[in-house]
Amino acid sequence: MVMLGLTWWIGTMLPIDGIVTPEVWDDAYSILMDSKEANQQPAKLTRHLLSGLMTCECGGKMYGRGDSPHVICNRAGGCRNRVPVVSLEHMLGELMTERITDPELATTFCAAATDRLKTSRHQLTRLQSRQQQAKETIQKAFDMVARGQMPDIRLFVNPRNNSC
Repeated sequence: MVMLGLTWWIGTMLPIDGIVTPEVWDDAYSILMDSKEANQQPAKLTRHLLSGLMTCECGGKMYGRGDSPHVICNRAGGCRNRVPVVSLEHMLGELMTERITDPELATTFCAAATDRLKTSRHQLTRLQSRQQQAKETIQKAFDMVARGQMPDIRLFVNPRNNSC
């Protein structure tokens, strides 16, 4: 901020003589921003769908580079293995088709979903019961206050019953 003629000192902005005029500062800043935009390279785009998701047998990640029809191991000092993308995409398509049409997998998924649904319904029933008890307790307390009686809070709260 000194270049614009302002500075901060213990939380207070103080005017001081600037080194350059605000017009010169704005011109220099616009030149700087224009040069940054001109030199900025576009982000690296990955051409291959599976790039970075696969692991080589040596443990390195595999990436597609440029217009190469292969994914290559990217591990520093690694093996530089190359695998054709076409074969990877073909294997992925076969695996997806196999998984989607597998009746055993569908049965397992449905059984697990049914178990989760039963558990959720049981939890919901328990929570609804506790909600009803809480409503009744609150209503009792309001009724006692309306009759001019101050309820003893110990009658309504059971510190040992904290389970859901």
